[in-house]
Amino acid sequence: MINYEQTPSDFYDQQIESKNFLGAWFHKSRNMQTKALVDEFYAESKIIVDLGCGNSLWNESKSPAIGIDVNSDSLNYTMKSGRLNKIIVAPADKTSLPSDSADIVIITEVLEHLDNLSAQLNEIKRILKPGAKVICSVPYDTNFSFWRPLFAIQCFYKGSIQKQEYYKQRCGHINNFSPKSIQDLFISHGFKITKFINHYFFTIFIIASK
Repeated sequence: MINYEQTPSDFYDQQIESKNFLGAWFHKSRNMQTKALVDEFYAESKIIVDLGCGNSLWNESKSPAIGIDVNSDSLNYTMKSGRLNKIIVAPADKTSLPSDSADIVIITEVLEHLDNLSAQLNEIKRILKPGAKVICSVPYDTNFSFWRPLFAIQCFYKGSIQKQEYYKQRCGHINNFSPKSIQDLFISHGFKITKFINHYFFTIFIIASK
């Protein structure tokens, strides 16, 4: 089992600076798509909450955002970079934020790691203001995606050949999603899907409202 509290503080920055061209492109393009969606819905004084935020790489423009993560070193590193202006060390499904307080919730590349999806969806719904948006992304993990075979190759090479424990454990991925299953998950928890994006058959983005 991966201990996310011990992940290097700049782990996600390392991914976009990787010498692996495809890997670096994948992370950069996904962050650019996230930023475009945030920009679409953000206005001054709106409250952004980034759940399981890592290094909040989407936020190069340094919009005010609250970051929630279990890794305190990562949070402090990201706050020093200016991508977060408030941090909370907590699991993403136990934020301690007030109910109906967030205008935008971001949860990117998190749901595939969680063993209690209902708890997470319920927490998102609790903290969102009525009508507010959640921006979610997950790997496009089906037999018809580009992501699945390339991820398998990466885990085999870095896990089995280079003996990196993180990749031996498939980077902690325990859930897989298709376009239908991720939308069904949100709908079953009372959300309304307002936008769906197939990002190059690597990543699924959905925007849903409370």
